[in-house]
Amino acid sequence: REAIDRLKKKGMHELANPQLVGAQAVILMTIVFDEEQTDRVLRGPGGALEALQQGSTVIVMSTVSPKYCQRLSEEAAAKGVTLLDCPVSGLRAGAKAGTLSLLIGGDMAAIERCTAALKPLGNIMHCGDIGMGQVMKLANNAMAIGTFSMLLEVRDLVRGYDMDIE
Repeated sequence: REAIDRLKKKGMHELANPQLVGAQAVILMTIVFDEEQTDRVLRGPGGALEALQQGSTVIVMSTVSPKYCQRLSEEAAAKGVTLLDCPVSGLRAGAKAGTLSLLIGGDMAAIERCTAALKPLGNIMHCGDIGMGQVMKLANNAMAIGTFSMLLEVRDLVRGYDMDIE
């Protein structure tokens, strides 16, 4: 609620449910916690997907499974709606600075149509077909977690020999 109230002061218009948003959107971006929340926003009661007009685009920015995005893309396409998967990397600092990495899977022409909406968020990186943005995000997370784990092991090694960690 706090974020909504803050954005309303900057001119955001709040609507009662995702369906009302979908009825007005040409480009609809979702960035919620997981697949369940994404599904509620898009497919649930009062969901946006049924209200989106033919020719509009949905950009799923949460980290969800590649297969989920592929199935959702097929469903959207049957309604004449394009779906892009676009998980982000760069943490809160990147979001504030507009320097997120936007790992996008989907049709390049659709990405180009959405560039003006995406560019203020960060760097657009086309990763391939639908779902491949998610694959890249999972690979990125695996590298980050592996590197962090290795760093912890190295710190333990250094401490084990009584070396000053600084």
